[in-house]
Amino acid sequence: MLVPRLALLALAAFAAAAPAQGLRLVDRIEAPLLYLALDAAALHASAANPGAPASGTNPTSSAPNRSQPGDRSTVQTLLADPALARLLGSSAPNSSTGRALALVRGLLARSPGEIEIALTSVLPANGQPLLVCRVHLQSAEAERLQGLLAGPDLAHPHRSLGGRATWTLRSAEGLRPSGPGEQVELALLGSDLLLANDGTAMEELLVPPEPRTSATPRLVLANDPRFLSLRKRLDVPAGSLLVYGDWLRLGQRLQAKTEGIAGAALEWSGLGSAKSVMASISGLGGAFTGTLLLDFDQRERARPEPPRPGREGREGRPFEPRDGMRPHGAEATPIDGWFAAAQPAAARTLLPDLPVGGFGGLVLAVDFADVARHSHRGRELRFELHEAFDRFGLDFERNVIARLGARGTVQLLFRNSEDGVLPEVVAVYAVRAKGKKAAADLFADLRRASEQRGNGRMASGRDKRGIDVLELRSRDRDAPTCIAVHEDQVLFAYDADSLAVVADEWRRAGRSRQKRDATVAAAVASIGGEQVAGLFDVDLGAWLERAFGGGAAERGTERPDFSRIPKRHVGYLDLQPRDGGVVLRVCVLSSS
Repeated sequence: MLVPRLALLALAAFAAAAPAQGLRLVDRIEAPLLYLALDAAALHASAANPGAPASGTNPTSSAPNRSQPGDRSTVQTLLADPALARLLGSSAPNSSTGRALALVRGLLARSPGEIEIALTSVLPANGQPLLVCRVHLQSAEAERLQGLLAGPDLAHPHRSLGGRATWTLRSAEGLRPSGPGEQVELALLGSDLLLANDGTAMEELLVPPEPRTSATPRLVLANDPRFLSLRKRLDVPAGSLLVYGDWLRLGQRLQAKTEGIAGAALEWSGLGSAKSVMASISGLGGAFTGTLLLDFDQRERARPEPPRPGREGREGRPFEPRDGMRPHGAEATPIDGWFAAAQPAAARTLLPDLPVGGFGGLVLAVDFADVARHSHRGRELRFELHEAFDRFGLDFERNVIARLGARGTVQLLFRNSEDGVLPEVVAVYAVRAKGKKAAADLFADLRRASEQRGNGRMASGRDKRGIDVLELRSRDRDAPTCIAVHEDQVLFAYDADSLAVVADEWRRAGRSRQKRDATVAAAVASIGGEQVAGLFDVDLGAWLERAFGGGAAERGTERPDFSRIPKRHVGYLDLQPRDGGVVLRVCVLSSS
């Protein structure tokens, strides 16, 4: 691709930076899809003067810095690691997402000082990302670049914007850009190097904006109350990577590519109703910490809806949902989905339910009986479940909800993919019942009712699996939903073997589930008495080995060195109320 090669070639020629000043993308670019910033110069300044807060960072941060001028930050070292490029490009290197990731990663990894990158759009025809970048250079390097631009080798004169000359980079292959987004335009504004393959964005940077009234301010991030509010909540130590995105647009892409039970869980969770997302990633001594914030606005109170026509329940009668299942005067909630039923709990009380083994796991404190009370999607989900169990001949409230507890878990496992190249990651969901008897009764009722109606059967191979698995067939899905019980846990997945693996791991773990290794114990201890909504523990090590290590020789590829890639990620998530909404916070406390 033309754009990344030329842009990185231009940046690679400069190796020093000065303190930031002047123009900033947050002040000029309107409504970016994604914004990234990293200030390595602030890290060097902080190392030279530990008592002074670094430019662009949170003054309350007390994290020590050990860099020397000219060194890469820990985050930049990670971004520049060839293994990360291999990892990010393994699934779809030629997709729009893969190309955008490669370009952004390269720019951030090579910046010696302050850098801002804004993704303004993605062209629908070919998935080409449109980007604009600002790099702050040392004065001597800015003068050197000015001389190169005046020569015949680096660039062509292009146009004048706001009294400033711009250039287009020459192609190393001697080719002219042939399509939208392929022409790289650059300009020098003082010591700021500006690069863009979006001509409109370059105009926004260099042409003075027309005056506007306070009633219609420019849609730049510096005027965005949501961006400013999230930034105040986020600690961004010197040398950290800051990311901000329009989640309404980004989330649509994520949901469109997520299928199966995981896709349904994401759809009904309500996470797609977030307005924006902000994250920071920082590192010290090879270990990383990070925080992700999803911002939700208070939703309007749901209006009453009539029952859906044509839905039949038991004995062929039209299906009529009960009070509470449809939005009859329900409370408004920021998160439109089952996540609205998440409850605060002490981290130590969630620890025994955190899944062990496999790829990793997540435990959430959720009141399942409350899932329909606050949100439209929560009510819709409950309606769909009620109707499904009604077809099985079960009373959803009495046979299901009345038997469930207040913990839900997700465990991730490996499964060999059909092409045999990369292992797939599959999810097994579990809900704690109010006791072993409640779980056994729920399974027995569901088995009896589904077998009587012909839409359920017991999976074969019990002797091999050591666990009873019920396969439920739905008219809406090709693959069956598999259900099993282990002690007081009700497990759900798309295949029986995955359920058996989880149940076997839980049996072998036994009481040791109460004891965790030092990494998890330290993370939970650091939370202290703070209330959280969930804990997670994910280990990428085994997946990386299976995906890229063992079969490298057979595939004729070089075995990548993932020793510097963070593999173990332990942390928590919680909900933070705010005026007119709520912020979902996900904190990675230990990533190494």
